[in-house]
Amino acid sequence: AYLTWSWPAAYNQGQDNVVSYTVTASGFTTVTTSSMNYLATGLTAATGYTFGVAAKNSQTTLGPVVSATAITTSTTATVAPFPAPAAVGTVNILSYTATTTTLSWNIPQNNGQTQ
Repeated sequence: AYLTWSWPAAYNQGQDNVVSYTVTASGFTTVTTSSMNYLATGLTAATGYTFGVAAKNSQTTLGPVVSATAITTSTTATVAPFPAPAAVGTVNILSYTATTTTLSWNIPQNNGQTQ
């Protein structure tokens, strides 16, 4: 089982910008990330977990962005109700420079929203 967990950006009242978030999760190693989401994998079915997030600037921990949140995993696996979308069509290079490239492609025939 897995859980994708997201949180809002931290409001920083100090002078330094937020540079990272520290995610704590029961049963897992504490993780530091610059993104505002976390993917917990390897969860056990019908088990409770607690997650928390704190923001950090270059000086110190600013405090919780999201206080401890308890979840219990399902006893059954879930499957997405729709198939994955098809691959995009031919990719074309429209323009490029030393630092940028502009691409275009065709929309896939199957967008993954129909069965």
